[in-house]
Amino acid sequence: MKLNRYSLLCTSLTAVLALSACEGASPAPAAPESTTTAASAVTSTEATTSTAAETAATAEQTTAPAETTTTAVETAEPEQPRENTFPTGVYWAHCGAQSGDRYYQFNGTDGGVINQEMGIGAPFNYEVNGEDIMFHMLSADDNTPAKIVYENGIPAKLIFEYEGEQILEYMGDITLDDFTYYTDIEIGAMMRNYLRIIGKQEPYTALTSDTANELIEVNVRLGDGSEEKYYVDRFTSTCTDADGNILININTYHERIVNAKPWDPIVIQRQVIFDYNAPLGAAYLGGIEWFTSPRPYYDQILEQSGWTENMECLAELPDDHITGTITGKELYLIIPQQPDMEIKVWKMEPNADGELEKTQQLYYSEDGAPFLLKCNSNEIYPDTLVNIWYPDDDMYENVYTWTPQLSGDDGHIVTRLDEPEGGNIYDMTIAYAGDVQSD
Repeated sequence: MKLNRYSLLCTSLTAVLALSACEGASPAPAAPESTTTAASAVTSTEATTSTAAETAATAEQTTAPAETTTTAVETAEPEQPRENTFPTGVYWAHCGAQSGDRYYQFNGTDGGVINQEMGIGAPFNYEVNGEDIMFHMLSADDNTPAKIVYENGIPAKLIFEYEGEQILEYMGDITLDDFTYYTDIEIGAMMRNYLRIIGKQEPYTALTSDTANELIEVNVRLGDGSEEKYYVDRFTSTCTDADGNILININTYHERIVNAKPWDPIVIQRQVIFDYNAPLGAAYLGGIEWFTSPRPYYDQILEQSGWTENMECLAELPDDHITGTITGKELYLIIPQQPDMEIKVWKMEPNADGELEKTQQLYYSEDGAPFLLKCNSNEIYPDTLVNIWYPDDDMYENVYTWTPQLSGDDGHIVTRLDEPEGGNIYDMTIAYAGDVQSD
């Protein structure tokens, strides 16, 4: 998870710190210099250099590389703080199982905090006065005091009145935008995808258990009743079995772009969408578990909801016309108005200002064929965006943009278009399969 997602839904630091369930996906990260793995590697290097120093003719020359390596590790410790300051950088706060670990960024007067399990947090301003620190979440009127415990002049703990003690581990003089880690939910989802691809029997569950460091214990229960245990590095995604054998970096099992191949089904519903003057029609098919190749799941959902009977093309829908986010829990059917429309689906994530932005293209098609989209891991923010162009639209001047999501008022699809303003999509849910959205 690229940590650029301050959520503006948190109204106080106490509220953010109380978050205990968390969410996210990102490119393969480099392990922070302060992780146990990095420290072990450096220790090994120092030992090797020390041995070389004992056998070499000139000890001063052979010990120089070791000193350089040691200095690189020590850069993961902040400089001694001046009065009324907090050393800048990212801190890993170990808070215990009850409140969940989190990451802080301190920039001198402002920063942010992000919950480790879900990847959601908020920006703040702060002032330091000796051993006292005052956080202001989102506004100067919000005050959350805490105590700083220094060890050798370096911040080692934060103590909140209601949250208790948080042990700080310095991750480096970086920002949350530069720092990458995988949430427990992401690790569980990637493990599910990995195990399905290597042919493990389904159905099964993959349960993560935080070991209070960068190695996350993943307990897997397979469909045949057997159980397996794995360990995943939170920062590198390296997967190790219970015997210590390194298997794979499971970050390769994040979402991948789907370039759908041409497919020209007969879709009689296009006429209704055309009559409604909508660029596309959509239907909410219900909740669904995470998956990479959803064939066994979506066939059952479509049959139970009546969609296969109402739309014959769905019975032969190719696998490459199924896409979405790895943690998505809502399944949508999307039908472009015309058979040669151009479609792009983007993954959306909140940036440091709390605004959603495109981070990854998930799907591309030029045939305007129906496709399934799995998205929205929670109710806090939608995580996909659909762009659609009519054929022969020069320079993409008239792009239609829609965010798939359900209304918090009535549970139905939000039909309004993001662009152009005032436009709408056609909600096919009620017309073709009954009102199943309240389920």
